[in-house]
Amino acid sequence: MGKRSLLFQQMSFGYNSSTNNLIECFSGDCSEGWTGIAGANGTGKSTFLKLATGLLIPTSGTISITGKAIYSRQRTDDMPALFTEFLTTFNKTACKLIGLLNIEPEWQYRWDTLSHGERKRAQIATALFQEPDILAVDEPTNHLDIESKHQIMEILDSFKGIGLLVSHDRDLLDHLCVKCIFIDPPEISIFTGNYSQSYRQNQMIEKSLKNKYLKAKQTIKQLKSIENKRRQDASKSDNRISKKNISSKDHDAKNNINLVKLSGKDGSAGKQLNQISGRLMQAHNKIKDLKFKKTYKTGLNLASKKSKRNLLFQLDKGRINLSDDKILQFDDLYIKPEDRIGLTGRNGYGKTSLLNHILKQLKIDPTDYCYLPQEINIANAMLEIDKIKTLPGEILGKIMIIISRLGSRPERILETKKPSPGEIRKILLAKGLSMTPYLIIMDEPTTHLDLPSIECL
Repeated sequence: MGKRSLLFQQMSFGYNSSTNNLIECFSGDCSEGWTGIAGANGTGKSTFLKLATGLLIPTSGTISITGKAIYSRQRTDDMPALFTEFLTTFNKTACKLIGLLNIEPEWQYRWDTLSHGERKRAQIATALFQEPDILAVDEPTNHLDIESKHQIMEILDSFKGIGLLVSHDRDLLDHLCVKCIFIDPPEISIFTGNYSQSYRQNQMIEKSLKNKYLKAKQTIKQLKSIENKRRQDASKSDNRISKKNISSKDHDAKNNINLVKLSGKDGSAGKQLNQISGRLMQAHNKIKDLKFKKTYKTGLNLASKKSKRNLLFQLDKGRINLSDDKILQFDDLYIKPEDRIGLTGRNGYGKTSLLNHILKQLKIDPTDYCYLPQEINIANAMLEIDKIKTLPGEILGKIMIIISRLGSRPERILETKKPSPGEIRKILLAKGLSMTPYLIIMDEPTTHLDLPSIECL
């Protein structure tokens, strides 16, 4: 690897479809080692990676990139452009990655039938095969089984260039990262340390800002109370020295008022009022500069019902063809109303195929069960956004409340035309749970979700 550097100078970026910039005047640099990029779903983490690798151009400011920059994307819909070259170039790097990640040559011919975990391994291997100076990896452990996660962690740990990592896997962030960037549009904050260390620093700063804000609010309240009292005093003083209601023949009273004005006593209350008004203006200006992240209540109260049927589903033993040389055999299967069933197994062993087989056999009204697929393509994601915008207000409100309780801002999701994988996952989850189902089927439910919503779930 040659010379490498990544420098942001007063960088701002916004999409044409959005009224506000996603990133505003960010300056900073990323050095060798891994920098974690953290933030809620839809805050622009993937956008940041694309900017850092030259796939997007900033609206203003500059990004200086020295060296070869590669972006390993989050979605696994399409086969990487250089995957075939990777499989047929038998150099040391390619052979090592093929062996470590158990990648098979025939994958290039059946991408559509691969599991998303297999695709993710191929995607990361292809990116590393190019030996980049700057590597931006978007959700590298999505869809992976436990063994594959450990393999990816070890491989990324051996990378010696500048690494940018978007992940909601706390263990991965803590193990790899020496610096973290927190994105909360349009603000970006940088901290030294792994995710847990950076998160604590960020929380301490937010807590300090909030305390200063609350203290400033209390000061304003006290100053307003004093200002009102002094305004009343000034008004009384004005009335006392007014000649308006004094008889034109009462020369003694008028002379006394003139003496008060001459001595300056009439201006005392007014001066005190001006002083406190000045302090109040300063307090208002001070509070404008105190910006802290507003927090919202999270956590799900899951309304559900129990089916009155003895069995929700029953299937005689059978087999599923996974590929030309791979078959999944199963015994008799059934689901009772209160069952909790987990499907486990390596990537490519047929978990999703079995779920899809079961879904085809279900004889349950669609409003009585919630299904969360492992992936949803961009076209269907955009269609879902359009659909929920046409829902009646009461139903849409219920969905938006669940999305809010999962840690995302509903208004931000409703504004987008092209939701992130995490955002569309929250929409589907909220939509399903809002129906009060008696059966929930989830395929890799935490994939793409941010840390707050994973904890909620």
